[in-house]
Amino acid sequence: IRIENSTAREITVDGKIGYEDKDGNIIIEPIFDEGEFSTSISRGNNLSVLKNGKCGIIDICGKLIVPFEYDEAYRLSNDLFFVRKNTDADNWIVGVVRADATIVVPLQYQFIEYKEGFFRCYKKASSKRIFSHCYMNTDGRIYEYSHLNNDVWLNRFGVPIYTGEVVSNTNNYLIVKENDKLGAINSNGEYTIQCIYDELNTTSIYRFV
Repeated sequence: IRIENSTAREITVDGKIGYEDKDGNIIIEPIFDEGEFSTSISRGNNLSVLKNGKCGIIDICGKLIVPFEYDEAYRLSNDLFFVRKNTDADNWIVGVVRADATIVVPLQYQFIEYKEGFFRCYKKASSKRIFSHCYMNTDGRIYEYSHLNNDVWLNRFGVPIYTGEVVSNTNNYLIVKENDKLGAINSNGEYTIQCIYDELNTTSIYRFV
């Protein structure tokens, strides 16, 4: 089963969440406590859901593809999910998994942002629950994060490539600032332009101005 243009919607039966198509046919049985909003079905055809207090990821047929072992799991892109595990009452670790359960970024950070093919990973952060009356918001998020510090940039394969001030990232490059001068680093962590310029922008994957 594959829904190309999402008109599916979330349903609740006896307090459990499932999903049905536009004709009212149940496509995912209502067995979950909470779930990511159903418009996500058109974005990668995988959903973050919660059962017995733990988050996992299911496919459009309701098959579990990422086990219910996380305390938060939400979508970063079509096939990438932010995941969190609480290690005790005040501490946690986060990482990134693919929709097939492959770990892309190991769980060793406190917050991660996905920015145009790069992961910005923070080693220090604060967090608190978004809601007190339920777990997930419509995107599958459970916590909000602040006081982000001590960051490192990883490429799309989860390889650390830069620690320092990043002015912007676009076209598979990081524009970085060192000693008040700008340069560019590619996704392999190599300086394609040394930090010698006062202004620097990318107009395409091959062109800088």
